[in-house]
Amino acid sequence: MLSTPPCDHCEHFDLFPDIFRISKDSAVLVLKVVPELLDPDLKSYREQYPHLFGQTHLARRGTFYRTSTPERIPIREMVKVYEGLAEKEGFLIEWYFSKKQNFMHYLVLKIRRSTA
Repeated sequence: MLSTPPCDHCEHFDLFPDIFRISKDSAVLVLKVVPELLDPDLKSYREQYPHLFGQTHLARRGTFYRTSTPERIPIREMVKVYEGLAEKEGFLIEWYFSKKQNFMHYLVLKIRRSTA
């Protein structure tokens, strides 16, 4: 998915907020996220994913995650954004964890519809 031009699709950003509208009252979301790319890795991954961390991609990441450092976003900062998106749609994040896989991480979020 990351090799698709970012003007058409960027990471998983276009899933939100609609993902909450189709979710059950309790669900587990599994997202692939890229917290950062270290300089030595950037060249090899950009050959495989030409738009990865390009100007448009970084601008979209900055907007989605509300950060001035889109090239480096700690998992906890990402989770804060997902918590805000979930809350806005009447959900809570009960727990989360991440598992690194090459430069990407699986971010697993357990969501539950808020009763309040």
